Amino acid sequence: MSPKELDMALLRGTDKGLPALWHYRDAYAEILPLLPVAASILEIGCREGGFLPFLRSQFPEGQLYGIDAYLRPELAQVLEEVRGGFCLGDAAEQATADAVQQVRPEGFDLIIDDASHLGQPTQTTFINFYQQLKPGGLYVIEDWGVGYWRWWLRDYQEKSQGIPSLVHQFVHE
Repeated sequence: MSPKELDMALLRGTDKGLPALWHYRDAYAEILPLLPVAASILEIGCREGGFLPFLRSQFPEGQLYGIDAYLRPELAQVLEEVRGGFCLGDAAEQATADAVQQVRPEGFDLIIDDASHLGQPTQTTFINFYQQLKPGGLYVIEDWGVGYWRWWLRDYQEKSQGIPSLVHQFVHE
């Protein structure tokens, strides 16, 4: 799969194909071919669902699931189009993880966390969902670098809330 094939994501309003964020495009061009044809994929923080149609095009036999704290009208329409499952809830809450595990007890080949972008909720989400990853599966945390952006630090005041501190903690503890 070439990075240009991933540009299709732009058509559905996802940030993964934006020129400023081409690292997503390139990363997914490497990651997605590693998955089985009938992959089970969970996107945490699917927002309007912009990436789900692209995932469906790459995995027509796959199982797609999304989690978000809000069910936006755009997302409801996309979920119907891609035949995807959805869980309304905060992924940092154990009840949400439990609900997803009841629906998909066999787990996921790929889990994408594109939700809070804050250290503590991302860590809790990782703890809640990592156990739902199939052996050999991939867990992707997106936007961990926002903790280095000036506007992010200004808006969230404490640098310790950003993902960079979480990465530091994973590496050093």
